Amino acid sequence: MHPERNADELVIHLTLVPSPASSHRPIRAALYSATDLGTLGGAFTYAHAMNASGQVVGYSELDDGSVHAFLYDPAHGMQDLTLRGGQTLSVQAINNAGLMTGSMNVGGASHLFRWSGQGAVQDLGALNGDYAQTIGTSINASGQISGWARTDFSSDTHAFVYDGATLRDLNTLGQSSSAVAISDTGRVTGDWHASPTSGGRAFLYDAIHGTRDIGIGGTGSSAQAMNKSGQIVGNSATAGNAQYHPMLYSGDGPMQDLGTLGGTYGYASGISENGLVVGSSYTTGNGRFSAFLFDGVDPMQDLGSLGGFQSEAWQVNSSGVAVGWSSLADNFTFHAWVYAQGQLMDLNTFLPPGSDVTLTNARFLSETGYILADGIDTNGNDRQFLFTSVPEPSAALLLAAAALCVTTRSRRRLTLADRFHPDHVAAMDDRFKRLIGMA
Repeated sequence: MHPERNADELVIHLTLVPSPASSHRPIRAALYSATDLGTLGGAFTYAHAMNASGQVVGYSELDDGSVHAFLYDPAHGMQDLTLRGGQTLSVQAINNAGLMTGSMNVGGASHLFRWSGQGAVQDLGALNGDYAQTIGTSINASGQISGWARTDFSSDTHAFVYDGATLRDLNTLGQSSSAVAISDTGRVTGDWHASPTSGGRAFLYDAIHGTRDIGIGGTGSSAQAMNKSGQIVGNSATAGNAQYHPMLYSGDGPMQDLGTLGGTYGYASGISENGLVVGSSYTTGNGRFSAFLFDGVDPMQDLGSLGGFQSEAWQVNSSGVAVGWSSLADNFTFHAWVYAQGQLMDLNTFLPPGSDVTLTNARFLSETGYILADGIDTNGNDRQFLFTSVPEPSAALLLAAAALCVTTRSRRRLTLADRFHPDHVAAMDDRFKRLIGMA
């Protein structure tokens, strides 16, 4: 505020947040609030998955140096998932109802499990009972699970699906395979290999057609992600293996080549429930490797970077929000970003003042807007931060704020936390309604 401003003059306060880590970072309006997931008492935490409610699963260190699986809930914090008697779990995935899967230790072997976090854990066994290493990596709304397993002592893995009753081996196309996702319709996708030295190929499984190859063009392809309806994204070699392009497969007809940003290589890594696609591609002349957004209507959009030559996008939701990582101008430092409101924004600018963590990658984004980002503290330990969007005030609320921000210099100036506190917002809204005769 100007020191000579009249105390009765109308003032509209626009709250902007400077980065705590560097005075050179741009100042931006607050759009997200950050929560450190913390640990189970030790130094580090690493996440494997997040659902639409912001529940997160992964592993974390205890104060004695041991590592346990955890479930984090925004309302209840972090919970140690070690079972009674010390039985350990590795939790790899969680659906929107809170059902979890992964692997559990049973007599020194790894069995598939399903668990809600309450009551008994459901041991689903192993793909081969004699050599048991079976790990669930994706779980759909009805509790069906896909993942990979080893059926003998070789390094070969087999993709599988648990259909709610039985474990089914999907490794019918080659020597090895692994599944990356299962849709709510029961489709499973992943990659298969004809031999240890051959390139991978994308596959699709459903109960009617079994397992089939869905690559196009050249000899190599890969499936990276699938949405609930069964649309698949990844990449595939073009004819003659001249280039690798991002691809989209909708289950009917051939795989769609999405092209690139002008370069010879790219891939799609995420797809929203309404079909928005993100990934990364070389630009013309292979000068930059840049994140892109594709909406199926307009040309592929280059999302740019945080100043460097590299950026990658991992996930996108139906609102067009995307997340990933980017190099900074030195092309050596990497920061997590969110793309929203037409801007690529460094998530580090939303950390609280004094944070000792640098966010390096944002890997998870929900349809409801939760973002999960990887961080590294000053001691080199992995940390996880959950971001939630801060609702923008309505036009009426902004008018109310303008009317109510007439103040004297002796009055305490509201902090950012004060302004966006639910009680403060509700109070302003209530006072505005009284002013205009609505209450």
